[in-house]
Amino acid sequence: QELLIKDIAEKKDAHFSEFTLAEQQAKINTKRAKVELAIYDAAYTNNINNSQNQEQATFQLEELIKKYTDIEPALLSTCYVKLGSWQIETLQSNKGAMVNQLEYSKVTENYEQIVSNCRKATEIDPNNAEAWHYYSYTNEDACIYYSKQFSLEHGSKLL
Repeated sequence: QELLIKDIAEKKDAHFSEFTLAEQQAKINTKRAKVELAIYDAAYTNNINNSQNQEQATFQLEELIKKYTDIEPALLSTCYVKLGSWQIETLQSNKGAMVNQLEYSKVTENYEQIVSNCRKATEIDPNNAEAWHYYSYTNEDACIYYSKQFSLEHGSKLL
């Protein structure tokens, strides 16, 4: 009986230390993700006139989200909001040039991805007001775009 109690105590300590290590790793990853997010945010903001650098920053943010799955929910939500806001900004600046059907399907695909990213932000952190703002904004922008496309395709005017 004494050996059994000792064995249980050792297993409990081992489990506790593993949990602590995992928790510590999550905190380290959160700190790393904050630093990387700040770097990508600066790169995106400082390259307003350079779409290639903005696309690179957007790609890096997508990779950050994939890499750090155990970061704090509030930070992960913020990452999805940034991603969605950058994507909608890029789409809005490019969609005027997209005129043919192939490009229309690309815009549709982009809207689906953007709305999905903003929705994920609200699901991860329902208290993130910025996430709800961008989720609403991207849905509204998509509806306006689809309404205009429908009107163009069917030769009717919206009231």
